[in-house]
Amino acid sequence: MAGHVRRRGPSWELRVYAGRDPLTDRKRYRTRSFRGSREEAQAELQRFMAEVTPFGALLDAWLEEHPGQPEARRAAETYLTPLRPLPPAQVATLVNLINDVLGQP
Repeated sequence: MAGHVRRRGPSWELRVYAGRDPLTDRKRYRTRSFRGSREEAQAELQRFMAEVTPFGALLDAWLEEHPGQPEARRAAETYLTPLRPLPPAQVATLVNLINDVLGQP
């Protein structure tokens, strides 16, 4: 989940890795401009990364941190693969909709 900030004239360029293109397998990046201090730009980069980072990258990071759980890996590969290209905010929205339909908190 890489991202960086660099100075571009009077503003900052925020650049975030957005996963791989499913057709070409090339890396994709998203950029955004921001005006303010470097510290504010770093904080905005964190928010931008949360919007852009594909759910699959977050899932891979979680699975790497929990290598001794083969059941979790199988479940993730089986049920979560279609959600991999989505931003985490959309996945959270889907989970909330499912919970609403099922009547769970």
